[in-house]
Amino acid sequence: MQDSEVRYARVAIRVRVTRDGLASNVEVLSAPPGGFAEAARRCAEAQQYQVAFDSNGKPTAGDTHLINVNFQRG
Repeated sequence: MQDSEVRYARVAIRVRVTRDGLASNVEVLSAPPGGFAEAARRCAEAQQYQVAFDSNGKPTAGDTHLINVNFQRG
C-alpha cells in the first residue's frame, strides 16, 4: 500500500512541558511511515499545555501522559 492510500494513522507521543505550558520536547513513541511522526510533532509543539504545580503551588515542568494523535483522510 502506498502512503497516498493511507486513510487512517495514529501516532503516540509524550510531551515535556515547561513551567510556561509550552512543549520543550516531543517524544514520538510509535508512528507509521509516511511523515506522520513529524506532523504529530509539529502539532504538539504548537499547543499550549496546562501547567503542573509542585507541592508549594509553583509551576513546574513535567511530562504529559501518552497522547494519541489521529490522522484521518476522508
